[in-house]
Amino acid sequence: MKELEHFYQSLDSNNLIVRKTLTQEISVCFTTELLHINTQIILNFVLVCFIAFAIVLGVVSCVVIDLLDVLVLLFTLSLLKFYSYLQFHGISQLSPLIFLSLVYIFSSVTMKKLLQKHNER
Repeated sequence: MKELEHFYQSLDSNNLIVRKTLTQEISVCFTTELLHINTQIILNFVLVCFIAFAIVLGVVSCVVIDLLDVLVLLFTLSLLKFYSYLQFHGISQLSPLIFLSLVYIFSSVTMKKLLQKHNER
């Protein structure tokens, strides 16, 4: 009878250990997934801010200063590099076609402006 009691107690203690381990594993998985989602949201927000900044810089460069044309081109190229980094790590959810079209628009506007200024000289 004592052996049977001891056996049931060991089952209970093993069951408790398994429950604690599973609870810890679930907690770690949930925390990791939450952190990954937050990282995606933050990086997508940063990317959208970069794009908005490029738009503002592009508009200002078309109106105000010649030197900003070159800055817009460099900035769009750096955006492309940043986006490719995000895509490589599987972080960004933004469509590559949308992003590449934005980069193309900014680059083409900048190059057109630079060519106009070069032809005027």
